Amino acid sequence: MLFGKYVNQFYKKYWYHFVLGIIFLLLVDIIQLFIPQIVGDIVRIFDVSTENELSAFFNKGLFEVGGYLFYIMCFVLIAIGMFIGRSGWRLAINRLGIKIDRDLRMMMFEHAEKMSINFYNNQKTGSLMTLFNNDIEAIKSAFTEGVIFLIDGVVLGGLAIFKLFMVNWFLALLAIMPLSLIAFSGGIVGKMESKRYDAQLNAFEKLSDYTQENFQGIAVIKAFVREIHELKEFAKYNKKNKEASLAYLRFSIILNALIDLLIYSVAIIIMFVGGYLAKGSGINEIFLVQGDFGAGELTEFFGYFDSLIWPMFAFGMLIDIWAKSHASLKKV
Repeated sequence: MLFGKYVNQFYKKYWYHFVLGIIFLLLVDIIQLFIPQIVGDIVRIFDVSTENELSAFFNKGLFEVGGYLFYIMCFVLIAIGMFIGRSGWRLAINRLGIKIDRDLRMMMFEHAEKMSINFYNNQKTGSLMTLFNNDIEAIKSAFTEGVIFLIDGVVLGGLAIFKLFMVNWFLALLAIMPLSLIAFSGGIVGKMESKRYDAQLNAFEKLSDYTQENFQGIAVIKAFVREIHELKEFAKYNKKNKEASLAYLRFSIILNALIDLLIYSVAIIIMFVGGYLAKGSGINEIFLVQGDFGAGELTEFFGYFDSLIWPMFAFGMLIDIWAKSHASLKKV
């Protein structure tokens, strides 16, 4: 989410969109965490059940807890709940973004109409147009994708971590390592990324300005046969824009690659350590909070860890969105 002089008013003006969007996001985040527990229960039944118990599992009625029809009904209800929740937050959040986009453009245009002639003598058309195009879109994304990533990162990530600790506290500590590193380094990474995004925007502005001026003065350029000279100058601006864009792209790719590396490295560690614990060795007494740790618990743990992967990615993308939108808001 983004805060600043020109956008704080939207939290009050469109509070109902924020509330509805967050409620539906919370609904989806909470409902989907029932899936690992149900899958773990099914695995536990098949893992430890005798032939008679398996027979009872398949013969239980629709509403009897532990029967296969009961679990089918649970999955159907979860699917319906997630469909309603996702449809709800998409409608609320996207409408919010469209309204903020409209209001910002109107505010900027009204302000631009009041500016003096001297202001326009010192400002280039290309630079002003990038405010209405690139920068407004970047600010808008902070109120759409930014809200989604923030809620998913905090709520879904927090609930998933809680569930992980409930299953096995030792494996849970291994699972949250990437999230901790991302959270602690987020501020530093955001500033570094913001500088590169600023450089990219400035290079694009200069390229847009030069293009605009050439189109406006095309008659003079042709009259004095200066096409080749203008092409060479355009190539210089185009090259600088390319270099700035590549610098930002390289940084973004490396950042996402490091996040991927952290997440999947921990997944491999959990696979080996969890598999060892599931064998029922004596080490279980040290690393388990209570009860046994078998295939069902390992399956349930991986389900929660899988739910934690998206919030980890969301935090990384949230840093990227915040860096872009913050830089754009300063320009606006």
